[in-house]
Amino acid sequence: MAIGAASQLKVGARADIHIHAGLYKGHHPSRLEDIEGELLALSHPLLRGALLPIYRDMQFEVMFEDERSPIAVQVSAVRSDLASSVPLLWVRPVGEFIRIQRRRFLRVPCLLKAAFFPLDVEARSPMRGDWRECDVLDISLGGARLRSSDMRGLAAGDRVLLSLTIEGSPFMFVAKIVRFQEGVDGLKEIAVEFESLFPLAEAALIKFIRKQELSR
Repeated sequence: MAIGAASQLKVGARADIHIHAGLYKGHHPSRLEDIEGELLALSHPLLRGALLPIYRDMQFEVMFEDERSPIAVQVSAVRSDLASSVPLLWVRPVGEFIRIQRRRFLRVPCLLKAAFFPLDVEARSPMRGDWRECDVLDISLGGARLRSSDMRGLAAGDRVLLSLTIEGSPFMFVAKIVRFQEGVDGLKEIAVEFESLFPLAEAALIKFIRKQELSR
């Protein structure tokens, strides 16, 4: 089952490792580096510059990007390979490969005024953990892209509290920074991933995304 299903995957595809419980619960970016029989080699995810501790037989979900639609599968860790140029994490699929409908994570452009509070910056340096204004440039049920003039002290993997008004109602989202990039006019942009959505916030976001998509 796993060998045939793995043929749907392409080496080099970006991946998202989702650990559902424990100390390292959350989403961790990775990439499919190799396929050997029924085993998949992922670039070993990092946490604050060090390899994320993942032990043999530990199970988690991996979602791979694909041209048609993302592919999700439950896997079990087999071994780590630190001898290669890119540290690898070898895993074995233990569940079915499932194609995820793109609409679940449909990303739409927007321009919304918002603010975020850097939770981890506050923990590291309490005097710098203040609310910072930002623009939301695009958004999906999975996350958003934010632009701000104040990114001091932030690092990939940091968690932020995002305050956003959707259709006149205020909502709070806990999110994790997954990527930094240069924006226009010297402003910085960050891509954030939502850790979870409250039902009311999810319903409002779905309604907003559909409205934006129809307007396009």
